[in-house]
Amino acid sequence: MNQWKVACLSILLFFSCGRSYEEEADADNVAFNGGTQSIEANSKLSNSENTIAQRICYSFKTKRTTFSVEKIGSTFDFRLKNISCSDAESSGIISTTLVKDLSSQELRFSAVTQTSYFSQVQTDITGYLEETCTEVLQGRTGYKNLIKESTGYEFSYLALNDSDQVSIKYGSLSESGDSYTVEGVITLKVATANSYGELQGVVSSATQILPCQTSGSKIQTFEQTFLGL
Repeated sequence: MNQWKVACLSILLFFSCGRSYEEEADADNVAFNGGTQSIEANSKLSNSENTIAQRICYSFKTKRTTFSVEKIGSTFDFRLKNISCSDAESSGIISTTLVKDLSSQELRFSAVTQTSYFSQVQTDITGYLEETCTEVLQGRTGYKNLIKESTGYEFSYLALNDSDQVSIKYGSLSESGDSYTVEGVITLKVATANSYGELQGVVSSATQILPCQTSGSKIQTFEQTFLGL
């Protein structure tokens, strides 16, 4: 999981994006809430959140099968939006091709560009929820908190109209191992409803939030929105 943490940090370092904590909380139903927070290693989700995690993981599994068989070589377009620490906005569209690594079986959105973006396809066996999906797809309860190497992770789930959302806080673990310093939040909105058909399980939007180094009341943001829904 540290690989995706580094990859996503590079997106924001490339764009230097941001807005206020309060505005982001209102817009995306997730607050940054930086600083040090307690963590209980490998604690489990509540029943209600686990139900949402099940929907996401089953849709990710369905997507992995569909994409691997029917979508390799297909085009996927995304809108990239950035808001800087100075509140400057920029946006653009990137066109990618779905590819599959034959050795790792990982699916990726590939593009010939110097622009940073979320390239890894989120599935039940690769991506941010691989540990939780392993649990819930075997009838067990997924993780609320995870400790992996020197990083702590906290997962929060939210049910939407025809989709579901997961937000992942992450940060450096304390020496005692019972707390972590929040360094960022990644939020995924996933098209989980059966009505999405062959696009079920697609991440309709992925957002990363980081604090601005020069202000305690500002955040940097990067948002990637799928244009095919």
